[in-house]
Amino acid sequence: MPSENEAKDIAEVFEQVTNIPQIIGAINGSHISITVPEEGHADFVNRKRFCSLVLQAIVDHQCVFRDISCKLPGSCHDADVLRVSYFFKNIDSMTPKERV
Repeated sequence: MPSENEAKDIAEVFEQVTNIPQIIGAINGSHISITVPEEGHADFVNRKRFCSLVLQAIVDHQCVFRDISCKLPGSCHDADVLRVSYFFKNIDSMTPKERV
């Protein structure tokens, strides 16, 4: 994740583009198609009915990946993917302490 100085610069660029203050990253997810093991097959079937792992990524204003998580099966809800991510568990140490 960005340092406090980097976060201020990133927030300025995001605000110029979006008119929304305090943004230092954009988060989204995607499904990575896999060949699923025979056991637990149903856990890997996502809402689009193919087997996958969920990829969650956070990028900055230059589309540089700042955090990536890819460990839960496709049937998991996006909120659960965020909740178990390293970023979410360590948000206090990974985000600026002051307003950017």
